[in-house]
Amino acid sequence: MVVINMEHMKICAHRGASAYAPENTMPAFELAARQKADSIEIDVHLTKDDIIVVSHDGSIDRCSDGHGDICGMTYSELKRYNFAALYPKYGFVGIPTVADVYAMAARTGLRVNVEIKGGIGRIEPLLAAVARDMNMGDRVYYCSFDLRALVNIKREDPLCSTGLLFDNAPNDVLQVCLQNRIDAVHPWRGALTEADMRSYHSAGLIVRPWVVDEREEMLELMHCGADELITNKPDIAYEVVH
Repeated sequence: MVVINMEHMKICAHRGASAYAPENTMPAFELAARQKADSIEIDVHLTKDDIIVVSHDGSIDRCSDGHGDICGMTYSELKRYNFAALYPKYGFVGIPTVADVYAMAARTGLRVNVEIKGGIGRIEPLLAAVARDMNMGDRVYYCSFDLRALVNIKREDPLCSTGLLFDNAPNDVLQVCLQNRIDAVHPWRGALTEADMRSYHSAGLIVRPWVVDEREEMLELMHCGADELITNKPDIAYEVVH
């Protein structure tokens, strides 16, 4: 019989409970809290006037009723658009700032997994300042596909936790993580084997696979010892884990 130790298994809601609510919006994050996620994953970009907003894409075309690139628009301009355009039952939902998300996380007890996507080179000191000013330093952890972003945020906040995102593991992933004081790996679920998991854990790295929505995959990754599941369906993950 295989015994699964789930004492440290965590659930991270990918863009909030994005299987059920408009991704990267406050309704999706609030729903993730109600579905008992431990943390939420958000994507951040920098507006033209240096406000950190939450959106997966650098453009607002896919998820809103507007058009344009976030980096070319001010926050006031962005607030005009509905980011629940694909979910009519939610009515009008504005684009959240990272401060909005942190305030909700502080109220609900969630941690926040911040994926740095846009504004690399300028956004990192602003992110560190918001976390510091809102006393969220120990509740926020960062990830990115871009190694520069992780190096930059670690320079701004040496105590912060960082994770390297990848869909196909580079051959030197362990060396890259150790050389750059990276704390975790966030591999695509299809690029993660049980041997990989042992290797990452042996190097002292936290392992957070993404995006895991099927029960069978959740169970398999728990058997392999994943530390956290990044999922669009935190309710299903909670049922499986508990």
